[in-house]
Amino acid sequence: MAILSKIRQRTVVLIGVIALALFAFVLADVINQGGFSGEKQTSTVGVIGDEKIEQETFARQVENYRNQLGANASTMRAVNQVWDAQVNQTILKQEFEKLGLQATRAQILDYLEDQLAGNPSFSNEDGLFSESKMVEYVANIKETNLQEYQAWQKYLEDIEVQILTDSYYNMIQAGLNVTLFEAERIYKLNNDNLNLEFAYVAYEDAEDVKVSKSDIKDYINKNKERFKQDAKADIEYVFFEEVPSNEDDANVQTAVKTLMGEFKTTSNNEEFINLNSDSPYQARFQFEYDLKSDFSEQLYNLNQDEVYGPYKENESWKLSKLIEIKTIADSADVKHILITFEGTRVDPEVTRTKEEAKQLADSLFSELNKNKAQYAQIAETFSADKQSGAKGGELGTLKFGNLFGGDKEFNEKVFTAKNESLQVIESDFGYHIVHVSNLTEPKKAVKIASLSQKVLPSDKTSTTIYREASNFLLDSREKDFDELAKEYGVDIKPINGIKQLEERITGLGVQRPIVKWAFEKDTKAGNTEFFEITEGFVIAKLVKRNEKGLQSVEQASAAVTPILKKEKQAKNIISKAKANSLEDFTTQFGVDKKRATAVNLESPMLTGVGQEPAVVGAAFGLEEGTTSAPVKGEKGVFVVKLLKRNEAPALPSYTGIAKKETEERLKNIRGQNSKLLKALKETREIEDNRARFY
Repeated sequence: MAILSKIRQRTVVLIGVIALALFAFVLADVINQGGFSGEKQTSTVGVIGDEKIEQETFARQVENYRNQLGANASTMRAVNQVWDAQVNQTILKQEFEKLGLQATRAQILDYLEDQLAGNPSFSNEDGLFSESKMVEYVANIKETNLQEYQAWQKYLEDIEVQILTDSYYNMIQAGLNVTLFEAERIYKLNNDNLNLEFAYVAYEDAEDVKVSKSDIKDYINKNKERFKQDAKADIEYVFFEEVPSNEDDANVQTAVKTLMGEFKTTSNNEEFINLNSDSPYQARFQFEYDLKSDFSEQLYNLNQDEVYGPYKENESWKLSKLIEIKTIADSADVKHILITFEGTRVDPEVTRTKEEAKQLADSLFSELNKNKAQYAQIAETFSADKQSGAKGGELGTLKFGNLFGGDKEFNEKVFTAKNESLQVIESDFGYHIVHVSNLTEPKKAVKIASLSQKVLPSDKTSTTIYREASNFLLDSREKDFDELAKEYGVDIKPINGIKQLEERITGLGVQRPIVKWAFEKDTKAGNTEFFEITEGFVIAKLVKRNEKGLQSVEQASAAVTPILKKEKQAKNIISKAKANSLEDFTTQFGVDKKRATAVNLESPMLTGVGQEPAVVGAAFGLEEGTTSAPVKGEKGVFVVKLLKRNEAPALPSYTGIAKKETEERLKNIRGQNSKLLKALKETREIEDNRARFY
C-alpha cells in the first residue's frame, strides 16, 4: 500500500516526464524533417524551369524501367536513366511551347499508322491501319483497364514529343545554311593574309608578380560558369572480410570425413548426395581429358564404388565416388531424322499424336534398314529438324556428351552403338531415327559422383570479425586512421571524387548507403562509420567533401594563378611601354625584332612564337606601314607593324563555298543532339533532389 501511495503521489510528475519525452520525440522528428531548419522538406524529385517532377510519379517510372532492365539492374542506374530522359523531354517541351510548336492531328495519325501497321488490334479486314479500330480500342480500354489507358495516353504524349523534336531539329538544321555574304567572309578569312614585323616581351622574362587570394576570388566570381562544380567526396575505407578461420576449415573437413563410410556403402548415391552435399547430384560419363582437376589422375583410376577424399577444391571439401566404368567412343558422325508430335512445341503445325509419331518412326526405320541410301531423301521429306533435314539429316562430327543438350541417355545410346547402325531413340522432342558412322576407338569413361561442403565462416568466426571491426570503429574516433590500420593489419583503400548520385565503390561494388552517408549534412571530414555488407564489414572515413557550387579559392588556385599572373605582367609591361615605334619598343625592352609572312586569321601563327589570335587580329586592323599599341598576347606583350596586306582576289561566285560550308555544318551537327540538349539545360534552372530519395 505504501508503494501504491507513492506512485499516486508522483503521477503528475510521471505524466509530465512522459509528455516531455513525447514532445522531444516529435520535436526531433520535426527537426529531422526540416521543419525548423533551413533545409525544407520536399516531395519533388526535381524542378526543371517551373515544372515539378513529383516523387510518386518518378518512383513509378523508375520501377517500370528497372523491370525492363531485368532483375540485376541497380536502382541508381534506373534513377539516373529516368531522370535524364525526364529532364531532356521536359526541356524540349518547354522549348516547343516557347516557340509555339504543335503537333497536328494529321502528323500524329501518320506516326501511329507507321508504328501500328500490322497490329491486329488496329487493322481492318485488309490488314491496313484503321483509325476507327484505334478509336474503338481506346474507348474500350478507357472503360475496362485504367492502367492500360494511362499507358496509351503516355504513348501519345511521347509520340507528340518525338514529332516536335524532329521538327525542332529540322528547323535548327535549316538555320545552318551559309549565306553568300557569310561565304565571302569565310573565303577572305582563309585567304587574306599579312606580312608583318613584331617584337614581344615574354611573360617568362617579365618581372614576377604576386597573386592574392582576393584576386583569385574576384576572378572566380566574374567567371562563375567556368568554376561551377558538382558535389564530390573523397573517402577511404578498411574492409574486414568475413572469411572462414582455420578452425572452420578443419570442422568442415572432419564433417565430410565422417560421411565417407556411409558414402561407400550407400546403394542410393543420388539421395545420399542430395541430403549431405551443398551441390546437387550430378554424374555423367567422362574421359580422362574431361576431368579438369588437380586430382584427375586419382579420380580416373578409382575402382568401382571406391571413394576418394576428403580433398579440397574451390573452397569446398569433397568426397568423390566412382559409380560406373564404361568403354565408349568419344566422337562420331551423326545423322538423325526427327519425327515429332503435338505438344513437343518443335513444330506448331504438327497435329499427330505420340503414338502416330512412333508408328511413323518405326515404319521409316524399317524402310531405311532395307535401303540406307534413302536416308537423305527421307530426312528432307519427314524430319521436323528442317535445318539438318535440308542437309540429309547431317549433324556433323560430334563429341560424346554434346548431343541434344547433353542428354545422358541419348548420348550413351548413340556412342555405344555399332558403326553404320540405325536406331530409334525417344527424346523430349520426339522420335529420332539415328544413323552413326565413323565411331572412334572406344575409350575408358568413368561416371563419378561428388559430395561437397563449402567452407564458410561459422557464427563464432563472424562474431569475432564483427567485434574486431566494431573495435576499429570506436578506436578510429580517437586515434589516427592510418596508424590504426597498421595496428589492425588492414589496408586502407582511398576512393576520390565520388559523385552524390553514384553507387559503386571500387573494391566493394554497389554500396549506395556508403555514398549517401558521405554526403549527409551531419557527416564531417574526419568522421568514420560502420557498414555491414554481404562479404563483411566496412569502416569508411570521409576525407573531404566539395559541396555543389563554385570552387573554393584553394581548388581554383592552380588554374587561375597563371592567368592572373599573365594579366598583371601584361598590365605592368603595357604601363611601362613609352615607345611610339617598333624600334623604340625593341630598344626599351632589349628584345629582337622578328618577321612573319602570309599570316591569316584562320591560322593565326607567328613564326617562332605560336598561336597568337589577339595579336594577329590587331594586325588586321592596321593600315600598311602603321604600328600597333602594345597588345596582350598568349606568350607576352607584342607590338606589331603591318608591312603589307595581301587581299585574295574576288571570286565570280561564292555559291560553291556556301554549299561546302553548309554541308560541313550539317555533318558536324548530325548525331550531336546531346550537345544541343546540354546547351538548352544551361538556359534553365534545374533543381535536383534525387539524393534525398535514393
